[in-house]
Amino acid sequence: MAAEGVLHHKSKSRNRGVSWQKVVERLNALPSFDVNTKSVRDRFNLLAKKYKVKMGKQERATGGGGIEVTEAENLLEELIAMEEDANERADEESRARQIVEDEDKAKAIEMRKRAMESMGETRERLGKKNEEKRRRSGNQSMVFLEKAIETKQKMQEEEKRAREEERRDQQEIQTAFLRQLEVSQQQHAAQSNMTEQHLLQSIAMQQQQQQQQMQQFSAMQNNMMALMEQQRQQSEMILELFKKTNNN
Repeated sequence: MAAEGVLHHKSKSRNRGVSWQKVVERLNALPSFDVNTKSVRDRFNLLAKKYKVKMGKQERATGGGGIEVTEAENLLEELIAMEEDANERADEESRARQIVEDEDKAKAIEMRKRAMESMGETRERLGKKNEEKRRRSGNQSMVFLEKAIETKQKMQEEEKRAREEERRDQQEIQTAFLRQLEVSQQQHAAQSNMTEQHLLQSIAMQQQQQQQQMQQFSAMQNNMMALMEQQRQQSEMILELFKKTNNN
């Protein structure tokens, strides 16, 4: 276990956990072992605790001399010493890191304090310069304001003229539209009059044609009546001729 470096690392550290895992793997490689990291770690802690209790009792009983230990207890004592030494080194390293961190923190606070003082002085200096600039720019601001007002007035006048021109343009467009509408209405009325005259002329022509057709029909009827009368007379003459022929 010592060869794996388990007790060379601080208790509960990540490196010690990795070392415990290596010990477990080596133990499980043996035929009679089937353990895990927690069981091995708990077993070692229990043995170390019992050994410390035993040694404490023997030291109190014998006054610190003539204590007999077994080979396993010697090995356990060495492992406990390694663990205590590793914990002491880790504590010293932690204290050293804490001292360095405290010193760095103190330096950072001091640097920040100086920086804040420098910033305060810079702000004060800039504030004075800005105050002087504001006083110098006071008159410039008034001049700028007057120019801005003048520019705004000019823009308003130009907008007013533009609106007047737009209103006149709209009136001209409306007048032109009304004129065009009037001309269109006049043309439509003229076309309507022409259409009405043409219609009257067409009706008159149709009536005239009808009269002519009636006259022609009447003439045809008269001709037919005359022809029928002529035929009747011819028939009577032929009949009279036949009668006279029979009498002779």
